[in-house]
Amino acid sequence: MAAEVKSFSSPDEVRAFQDHGQAKAVDLGGHTVLEGTFEPGWKWSEDVKPIAGTDSCQAAHFGYVLSGSMTVHMDDGQDLEIAAGEIERKRRLGLPLIPALPFFQDRAQATAVR
Repeated sequence: MAAEVKSFSSPDEVRAFQDHGQAKAVDLGGHTVLEGTFEPGWKWSEDVKPIAGTDSCQAAHFGYVLSGSMTVHMDDGQDLEIAAGEIERKRRLGLPLIPALPFFQDRAQATAVR
C-alpha cells in the first residue's frame, strides 16, 4: 500500500500505564506510532518500569509534545526540558543507546506523540 491513514481515535492497541495514563498505538507500515496521555505524577519508574521491566526507556525515538511539558533525565546525566510544541529526538549515542528516565512535571495532563 503506497499510503495509509489511521487515527488515534481508533487505535490498533491501547497500552495502559501502571497508574497515570495510557498510550494509544497505531501501526503504519510496520512502524508503531504512539500518542501518550500522561496524567499528573506520571513517572517512568512508577508507571512503565513495572510493565517494561527496564530501569529507563531503552528505545530511540522522536517525540512531539502536544500539551504540557516534561523533563527527561538521560542515563548519561543530560537533562532535557520539553514543552508543548517542541520536538525531541532520543537517539543512539554510539552503542548502546543512552536510556532516558522521563517524567512529566506539570500539574496538568500532558500529551505527546512518539
